[in-house]
Amino acid sequence: MPSNEMRDATKVKELRPLMSGVTLTVKVVSGPRSQVAECLVGDETGMIIFRAGNDQVDLMKEGSTVALRNAKIDMFNGSMRLVVENSGRVEVAEPASFTVMENNNLSLIEFELVNVFSQMADSKQAPSKPTFTKVMQLRPMTSGVTLTVKVVSTKIICPKGRAGGPRGQMRIADCLVGDETAMIIFTARNDQVDLMKEGSTVTLRNAKIDMFKGSMKLAVDKNGRIEVAEPANFTVMENNNLSLIEFERVDVVI
Repeated sequence: MPSNEMRDATKVKELRPLMSGVTLTVKVVSGPRSQVAECLVGDETGMIIFRAGNDQVDLMKEGSTVALRNAKIDMFNGSMRLVVENSGRVEVAEPASFTVMENNNLSLIEFELVNVFSQMADSKQAPSKPTFTKVMQLRPMTSGVTLTVKVVSTKIICPKGRAGGPRGQMRIADCLVGDETAMIIFTARNDQVDLMKEGSTVTLRNAKIDMFKGSMKLAVDKNGRIEVAEPANFTVMENNNLSLIEFERVDVVI
């Protein structure tokens, strides 16, 4: 029987900037090349660069399986690096049975550091061209992002509201959308449903993340818009559905 700690282990694809105190079991894809080195590690959900230091280097042998306890994410030039400091430890583990997903390297995703005060100062200036976000970069509470995605599937949800009422009948659909980095459920409402045709490419402008039972769903409210776009040439990564990740709400008492 696996221990509770192992059952609660984090998967690589669940790692996010500033995350800390996580435990992972990973395979070493490529080992270090110097005394303080970067190793490529991963599991069946993705890969990430692990920065090994001092005695950790000796444990990171290519092909071995290791448990990283109390690990955390450091940011380097806008990209994630996994590290284990003095409060954690690296342990050699029994060989894992999974195959590393080598086409989902989280360290290749670049995150943009947003300076809130600079944003406020620049708010009176003319708006600049939107920066396009990848699905894998979406996080709880994300808002104001623009994405280009393909519609993988559309499922009509039981309509809300009363037929013949003052506002008619509301239409809602859960649409699975994605790009080359991941997928997520997009909740389409009313006229948006007509645009979310399976196989089509759409641009979601001023989109945001809503949380539903601890999971992320993408939405565009009245402040944004959906545009049918030219067919994208990427292939959707269908084995990385962000809406299947459950987040736990933590109340911080100050």
